[in-house]
Amino acid sequence: MSSKIENSVRISLRKFLFFLILVLLFQSVYTSCKQDFFNTDSTAKLSFSTDSIKFDTVFTTIGTATDGFKVYNKTKGTLNISEIRLSKGQNSNFRINVNGTPGNTHSDVELAEGDSIYVFVEATINPERDEMIESDAVEFMTNGNLQNVYLEAFGQDIHLIRDSVLQTARWSSDKPYVIYDTLIVDFEQTLTLSAGTHLHFHRGAQLLVLGSLISEGSADEPVIMEGDRLEDMYFDVPGQWEGVWLTKFSKNNFLSHTQILNANIGLWTDSVQNEYAKVVLQNCIIAHHSLYGVWGNMSNIEAFGTEISDCGISNVMLTRGGSYGFYHCTISNYFSHAVRRSSAVYLKNYLEYNGTAYITPFSRILFSNSIIWGNKETEIGIDLLADNEAPNTYIFENSIVKIDKKSEINTSDEQHYKSIFLNTDPKFKAYTLYDFSLDTLSQAKDAGNSTLSPDFRFLLEYDINGIFRFGDSAPDLGAYERLESE
Repeated sequence: MSSKIENSVRISLRKFLFFLILVLLFQSVYTSCKQDFFNTDSTAKLSFSTDSIKFDTVFTTIGTATDGFKVYNKTKGTLNISEIRLSKGQNSNFRINVNGTPGNTHSDVELAEGDSIYVFVEATINPERDEMIESDAVEFMTNGNLQNVYLEAFGQDIHLIRDSVLQTARWSSDKPYVIYDTLIVDFEQTLTLSAGTHLHFHRGAQLLVLGSLISEGSADEPVIMEGDRLEDMYFDVPGQWEGVWLTKFSKNNFLSHTQILNANIGLWTDSVQNEYAKVVLQNCIIAHHSLYGVWGNMSNIEAFGTEISDCGISNVMLTRGGSYGFYHCTISNYFSHAVRRSSAVYLKNYLEYNGTAYITPFSRILFSNSIIWGNKETEIGIDLLADNEAPNTYIFENSIVKIDKKSEINTSDEQHYKSIFLNTDPKFKAYTLYDFSLDTLSQAKDAGNSTLSPDFRFLLEYDINGIFRFGDSAPDLGAYERLESE
């Protein structure tokens, strides 16, 4: 009896062992098959711990910094990364290391389901040789998909400013300033920019002034505010940053020999209207903006010898009242980045809300000894509603203006148009190269009236290039004086 029980146990044990072996064998085969399964679907992509690596280190000598990121396979099956490489290859200032293996190019890297690899990135910068901002990308090619992790490093010694609120300060020209996010000049505080100071704004950044902005550029050392893309192809690309915003709390702003370039709105003055809140521009260049060069809203602006050019909507947009004077200014627009539907100068005195127009008349608008020109048939837009109690005062005098004779603008109305040079081509030297100085045959030569602005003569004595404006029989129209010897 016992022998039968023992035989039965042995048989059961053999069956159990056989079953266990089958299970283990099946599990082994299944696991092997799972590991050997490559997902080649074009929709199967890699995932990354970040989409960009930024080296915030300020390099004062030849500098090296290291950072890294993870690459994940969150798909079903193993992915074969056919190539991992730096976009600029051997010309890159970056080096990569993939899971401990150095090299700027890696081929056929297998990444199992649920697994990850680590990519280390090293940047080596020579501040005396390299660009201010060096950029590249780590490229991943998987199943025909190209994916990138972008790299950025500062290649010069800079002042790095991030989302800051400034108290009274003077910035010098010792090294460039790179600004991320919003730079705020606080209430009752003043930011002074010394001659030669260079500000680079990252995409989306802006300068917001609650206090005062003083810019002390010179003909030889202008103050420059522009984007942080320094490649030649970006020099006239608009919309690279937001621009300068002088809020209603701002006052006593003075910008001399200052260039504001490549923003959405170059200079926006918002309700800067009281007696002490003037915005004075002297010999400035405001150019290459996607919307407006200067937008004055209920403000007080005086501009002398200033070029405002190449804007996507209007060079000068004046809205809802205020006081404005433009003397010896060149306002020229041949914007080529998109179709421009508005005039170079546009005046509008009302805000429409829920079908009601709220009028705020202009107390004074004056364009004197200036040039208003461009590639549209009419470069002045007038959208003013009548207000008998406070009529609008605007005058274009002794200036070249481009107005289609078929337009509704009555240029014979001497209340608004005095001694104008109607549709007289100023003959810029090379407007396609943004050179708005005057050609030899320009009728703007010696056409200025020096008696129109005696109170401001000291602000007009020299043009943007430092040429004396009153050295011959009469000053030239616009921002640029032409030497007799030219």
